[in-house]
Amino acid sequence: MHHSALTNLIVLLLAGGGEIQKKLIEFSLVSPSLLHCLQDYIILSVLSKQVAAQEAERAKFIVEKAEQDKKSAVIRAEGEATSAQLIGQAIANNPAFITLRKIEAAREIAQTISTSANKVFLDSSDLLLNLQKMEFVS
Repeated sequence: MHHSALTNLIVLLLAGGGEIQKKLIEFSLVSPSLLHCLQDYIILSVLSKQVAAQEAERAKFIVEKAEQDKKSAVIRAEGEATSAQLIGQAIANNPAFITLRKIEAAREIAQTISTSANKVFLDSSDLLLNLQKMEFVS
């Protein structure tokens, strides 16, 4: 008899309640100690099946999360590529775009420094933006 079929038969016999178990002992089909061992075996078998099912669910979750992370990385990379392409087009169409971006970066740095608890003294050359040397095209 196959292992799982035997296990299922034993489960049915044990699940039948005290009457079936008493009859098994009465007709000397099984000893009380064997019956106790079988009950322990069934409990361990059920627990191991539950653990295996939980591990399978955990593995499934990990695979699904990896797939989501992969999709997220692809979408992020596509967005960054589109952004770089649009910036390149803006620079090609309007050279003053770089000047505007430098001014925006300087404003963000100044805002960050101004709200910091630390006091920092910088001139514009320390920001590496050379704002005084910029030529503004009209």
